Amino acid sequence: MRVARGFYALPVKSRFGELPPSAAEIITALARQRGERISPVGAAAANALGLKTQVPLRSVYLTSGRSRRLRVSGETIELRHAASLAENAQHEQLLRAIEWLGIKRLQQVRAMLNSLPLRERRELAERAALMPDWMAEAVSEAAHNPSPQKAKAKNRRL
Repeated sequence: MRVARGFYALPVKSRFGELPPSAAEIITALARQRGERISPVGAAAANALGLKTQVPLRSVYLTSGRSRRLRVSGETIELRHAASLAENAQHEQLLRAIEWLGIKRLQQVRAMLNSLPLRERRELAERAALMPDWMAEAVSEAAHNPSPQKAKAKNRRL
């Protein structure tokens, strides 16, 4: 089945007949074929990370390529151009979920960032200039603080 110009997908065979591949499978294949970075928009990223249980009705993704819409058997997948916030897809998804959570859940954001290894927090801090002020501040703070386990151990010794 045709997904976009020059991009086709094989239908998935099930006991109900041939079904189109899922939006996530199409996006993964498109990113691999075209060399684009594609990540879900905030609500879908939060759902993928288990931060919310609701599944977004529309499939919207951010891409390093051009903005466009793909129609796959009645479902529309929207791709919006946006600057990448991180170097790898996992960090990008985490940052998009944090962006969606917003400044009102800053304590939860800080806990999520502090759960990352120090090396990864420092990698994220290198890209802080591309983030909103409140988010850049939280990422930089997490990058320059020792890991929470070391800080707790240090406080116990005092």
